[in-house]
Parts: sequence; structure tokens; C-alpha cells
Amino acid sequence: MSNNDQEFDEEEAADRLQQEKNKSQSALKEVVADVATAPVRIGTSNLLRSAWLSFFSVVGFIFIGLPYINLHAFGHFIMPSFFANLGEEWVPGSVKQFAGSLGQGSIWLTIIEWIALIVLDIAVLIIIIVSLMTIFIIFDIAHGWFGFFLDIYLKLKGAVS
Repeated sequence: MSNNDQEFDEEEAADRLQQEKNKSQSALKEVVADVATAPVRIGTSNLLRSAWLSFFSVVGFIFIGLPYINLHAFGHFIMPSFFANLGEEWVPGSVKQFAGSLGQGSIWLTIIEWIALIVLDIAVLIIIIVSLMTIFIIFDIAHGWFGFFLDIYLKLKGAVS
């Protein structure tokens, strides 16, 4: 083995050693970050579970539960270390630890909760629109407040023809 080959092998070994050291440091940082954010993640998961359970109280769900679920889903996209994905709040911690890297055990719960959230958001939006339309129609019938749109239309139609 020549002197250049030996120097090259030593440099390669040093590079590998540095890469392994960087990998272990990054793995340690991830573990520390997980440990540091675990209490917040558990707390927000409990709040999410409570928000879904408030579904049985219509007033509590519309004014507290559904807005929190939407904020939690949005928060998961911004800070996934603090907010669990939808569906993960129902899986106990012991099952998460046991499953580990085997895969997402709550994938079907996640899909069901996303579908339920979208359907409920659309339903609430439709209820709000129908309620506002009903209020406007009642005001128009009672007071004729919105009749000026018809007057403007008729005047413009008369001016054109």
C-alpha cells in the first residue's frame, strides 16, 4: 500500500467518523425536541379530544369545538411538533410507543376526522348563509330596506329602453 493510498484511507475514515458524529448529534437533537414538546403535544391532543366530544352539545360544538378543531388542524401544518395530526388523539400513548416505526396506526382515524371536519365546516357554512338570507328576507319584507336595488334596476332598465 502506498503512502498516498494510506493518506486517502485516513481522510475517508475521518470523513466517515465526522458524518457518524453529525448523525448522532442530529438524532440527539430530535430526541430532545420530542421530549421538550411532548407535554404540549399531549395537552393539545387532550383539547382536541374534548373538542370532538363536545359534538354532542350543539352549542358547545359550534362555538367552541369546531373552531378549535379547525385551529388545531391549521396549527398542525404550522407547528407539527406541538399539534398532533387529526386522529392521533384517540390512540393511547402506549400503543404509539409499541407501534413506533411500524407505521401509522391511526391513518384511518385521520382520514375519517378530516372528512368529518370538511363536511361539518361545509354544513356550518351553509347554515350561516341560509340564516343570513332568511334574516335579509325578513327585513326586506318588514321594512322594504332592500327595495332600492329594485328601484335602481327599474330606473336603469327604463333609461336603456
